[in-house]
Amino acid sequence: MLVPLSIALVSFAAIEETPIAAPFRAAYVAAGPGKWSTYDSLGKAGPSFEIANAQKLALNSTGERVLFVQGGEQKVIALRAGASTFSLGPGARDATWAPAGNRVAFLSAQGLYVYNASLPTEAPSLVQGGVIHFSWSSDGQRLLGFSPASSGGKLQVLSLEGKPRTILEGHGMHRIAWAPNGRHYAFLKPVLGQRDKFNLIVGAIGASKLKNIAKSINGDLVWSPDSRKVVIRGAANAWLADIASAEPIRLPTAIPPVVAWSGSHHIVGWSGTSLVKLDIRRTPYVIEKDIALSPAPEESDKVVLAPRLVVDNAVLAADPFRSLSRPSTGTVQVRGYVDSRDPLEDLASIQVSLIRTSDGREQFMARPIAMKLVVPETARQLGSDLPLRVQDLPLDQEIELSLSGSSINGNAPLPVRWAFKPNWDDTEFLSDPRFPKLPKELKFIWRQAVDETVKVPLIFPAVGKTRLSDWWMASRGGGTRKHIGQDIMADKMTPIVACFDGTVSVGRGFGNAGNTITLDHPSGWTAQYYHVNNDNPGTDDGQGGDSHAFAPGIVNGTRVVAGQFLGWVGDSGNAESTGPHIHFELWYEPSRAVVNAYPSLMAATKLAQPRYPDPAPFIRPAAGENRVDGIVSQVNPISRTMQYAQVAAFVEGKPFKVTTYPTWAEAQLDAAKVKVRLPEGASLRPDDVRPGMEVTLLVPRASPRLPRVVAAQSLAELIARHCK
Repeated sequence: MLVPLSIALVSFAAIEETPIAAPFRAAYVAAGPGKWSTYDSLGKAGPSFEIANAQKLALNSTGERVLFVQGGEQKVIALRAGASTFSLGPGARDATWAPAGNRVAFLSAQGLYVYNASLPTEAPSLVQGGVIHFSWSSDGQRLLGFSPASSGGKLQVLSLEGKPRTILEGHGMHRIAWAPNGRHYAFLKPVLGQRDKFNLIVGAIGASKLKNIAKSINGDLVWSPDSRKVVIRGAANAWLADIASAEPIRLPTAIPPVVAWSGSHHIVGWSGTSLVKLDIRRTPYVIEKDIALSPAPEESDKVVLAPRLVVDNAVLAADPFRSLSRPSTGTVQVRGYVDSRDPLEDLASIQVSLIRTSDGREQFMARPIAMKLVVPETARQLGSDLPLRVQDLPLDQEIELSLSGSSINGNAPLPVRWAFKPNWDDTEFLSDPRFPKLPKELKFIWRQAVDETVKVPLIFPAVGKTRLSDWWMASRGGGTRKHIGQDIMADKMTPIVACFDGTVSVGRGFGNAGNTITLDHPSGWTAQYYHVNNDNPGTDDGQGGDSHAFAPGIVNGTRVVAGQFLGWVGDSGNAESTGPHIHFELWYEPSRAVVNAYPSLMAATKLAQPRYPDPAPFIRPAAGENRVDGIVSQVNPISRTMQYAQVAAFVEGKPFKVTTYPTWAEAQLDAAKVKVRLPEGASLRPDDVRPGMEVTLLVPRASPRLPRVVAAQSLAELIARHCK
């Protein structure tokens, strides 16, 4: 439901402008008191506009429209005769143009809105409630949105047409920026106890691994066109971070405010009345004058530019897919991003932004169109002789596909011939003598399945009563596919545990696979858990949500130890008709091959209860107390209470016990002594406790709602200490 905003159409009759043909494309605008002066890409003066009290101008990518602030309201105007301003409403803030097109995203009290300036009389639409930070994708069709209220911070890919998809949880964010390649993103994460200091974190969509690039910085984030570098521009300092290196470089204090990149090696800024460039390849850095506007604007004028009109032509022409040959007769090439996939049936769907046909025609979509895909046995990933699997089609990352067919019309899925994606940062796998390696020459017996008998050292993936038979290569789908996993049969809500150390990714409702857990080990071995529970206990309602699927604190990016509690057995996906179980697979990522997991499961160590990596062994309950560890789910600032999901309990004089059934409790914060969970931890205010935070409570048995609280930054950061 659209929450009404205060929207005003304001007559632009008060603006005097030189008659010009529409549309007018300005590369630069110099804004002074009551006047705008426009310039083309060579710096030659164009029409001028009279407008009072305009501040914080921003040009869209084509230089045809301007976003500005007037009288405290954010407004949009087209640079053409007779144009009217459109107010985004008195509550609008942080309005930002899409990198391509005429859409504006902005925040209000209700959340994230998008306004299409190409349809000037159409009201903005609510994309997602609760968002406080956002960033556009390079195609202007999606956004990254950060919401702080759930799981201590939830980063989602937000489609303008479809459902949001969570890619990272459990982290606080101050700013975010989506890289032009669509794969990477960067955000500033608050440093606990230092309110104006942040760490620069870089992640990749579709992967749970995060990298800490820079510490104790603050500023706006600007990606380079090749998505390899980030400039962090603060009020007094600027840094250049290469995401492949460990330490950022401090830029000269004389550098002007960063507006854009011009190529992958030049930073563009404005100094006085001239556009200047900084060549980051030269040390010491030299700031060079690039373009002088003529006639020169006043020294007091603020100059803004349209980013895509000043970027080098070489950058605009740099196409990661330019080396691909023209499609042959009977095939079509499409570019877009994958928005769903079914790993059990090798099915996926893609939102197409470009179609290329065998006669050389290219058609760009003003709005992405949906297409269904099937990944046959003969499909390949370009540049590799290995079979293509549906997991190789990365969700939300730009990808190009060759399809069998000359038309994309119809509902039948088109077979994928090959897939290609630009990827320059291949995963490095660590050598671990405990884990086997597959030989370079493999015998593929069906798609990605290989004829290799190996024993991967495992903890058995479930705790409790289970049933296991060897279902490797069994017929499925009426003989259309083979069973490349092992079905671990168990009752619903049987605890699932990590079979080895690693990093977790969770999936929600992926076709026949249902809810899923992926566990990546640094050696390159990956475990897949399908059919994770989706029901409320004692029902088959499909409404259980995350709290009855995944264990507290198990979110995208969580690092776990072998035997740690991950979630519950269920019947999501196509297990509704076969009985609750976990479909378990073992993949060797360096070869992108799946092996028979049965020998490894038969030799696996079985646990009586899940393991628990105690993040604070120095905290012990005193006489008359119990210790309870949990994850904060809600904080009520009015009643000064918090709700938390229980993870483990320590009773005085007894070993800890992991909580393997969903259990929630409430605690009073105003009477609690809150500290950072470290032996020398500093005291925090109760207001610093937030959803998603891992907490330890020392609970008096006589008054369990009045605990002493010891709080931590995040579960993932603490568990990381145990995974080194």
